Amino acid sequence: MAVAYSIDDVKKLFGYRAGTRGISSNVTADKFNSFWNSAEMKFFNQLHAEYAKTQTISDSISKWMTDPMFIPVNANGIFQFFTNMNLLHVDSMSNYVPATGSNIATLGTLTPGSGYTDGSYPQTPLTGGTGSGATAYIVVLNGAIVACLPQLQGSGYAVNDTLSASLSGGTGFSIKVTSITGATQDNPVTRVEKFLWSANTSSSYEYPTQQYPIYTQFSNHFEFAPKNIGFAKIVYLQQPIWSYWGYNLQGYIATLTGLVGGTGYTNGTYTNVPLTGGLGNGALATIVVSGGVVINPVQITIPGKMYLTGDVLSAAAANIGGTGTGFSITVSSLVPGSIRAFYNPAISVQPLWNSDDISTIVDLALADAAIAARDRELTNFAENTSNKIQ
Repeated sequence: MAVAYSIDDVKKLFGYRAGTRGISSNVTADKFNSFWNSAEMKFFNQLHAEYAKTQTISDSISKWMTDPMFIPVNANGIFQFFTNMNLLHVDSMSNYVPATGSNIATLGTLTPGSGYTDGSYPQTPLTGGTGSGATAYIVVLNGAIVACLPQLQGSGYAVNDTLSASLSGGTGFSIKVTSITGATQDNPVTRVEKFLWSANTSSSYEYPTQQYPIYTQFSNHFEFAPKNIGFAKIVYLQQPIWSYWGYNLQGYIATLTGLVGGTGYTNGTYTNVPLTGGLGNGALATIVVSGGVVINPVQITIPGKMYLTGDVLSAAAANIGGTGTGFSITVSSLVPGSIRAFYNPAISVQPLWNSDDISTIVDLALADAAIAARDRELTNFAENTSNKIQ
């Protein structure tokens, strides 16, 4: 059963097992990310190898399978992968033979709109036009729709019908029907296994009475021959989102920059004023107000702790004469030696594995850590021996 683990939990488990196996548990965030991402890739490849041999979808790998989707094949027999498709492995494809009719075959250049919520939206109902029942696989990036691939063809449509879809947050998206078909014939395609990968791979359609097209998979597109198949259905294995232990380098304030003086403050010199804002705490400063605004320099008297470069700081008006608003200043550097990794869950990418998967991946990561530790020991031994010989 899947258990919700944070990447921080995983790092703690890594440290605990490292300590019990004679490996240093004091692993830097950068090293942990390196070990963990490498181990995730190894684990995924092991799963995929078993999957390819047995053609059985296991619980551990089925989460990376897409829903069936239609891909439009242009007049040159090409389907260009859309942004963020992250194709790793074609599981199955089907040919659809074009015919005359009123079902959507291909959609044209889209008007992307704006303000939509980023993500992938399979089986999204299409609205507008003369027909009904059509759905599409829609991809939103940076608020704009970047891909709209037909899934269910619907019926009753005509060429040049203008379609749209209801998606959260945005407006302005539309796309035209460029060709239509009638009834389609579905013919399964042989699998493209990972061991066949190279610069390109190919597989043929098999059917008892007719030879069907060969497609070739390149790094960013499929090419079909013959070219006039209209569109094909695809299920593919997508690349996992690798986990990442997010952290910031934080410490004591060294310098400040970017003063915004504000207005309405009471003139005077104020010492040991508590600074507010940022990720840290405890910083005090001497602040000088002249002409109702804070002026340079804002002098740090106590550097505080746990601050981050780029933190925007201010101070309560009550501590600067009792009036005024708008003062701010930015942390431009931290005291050397005070900078250390500090876990930041807001920027971490959580592991998408279940508890058994995570246990296995931790062990794979520890194996890499042990090899790295041994290599360092061998290097130190060789350097020490070499120095003694000299």
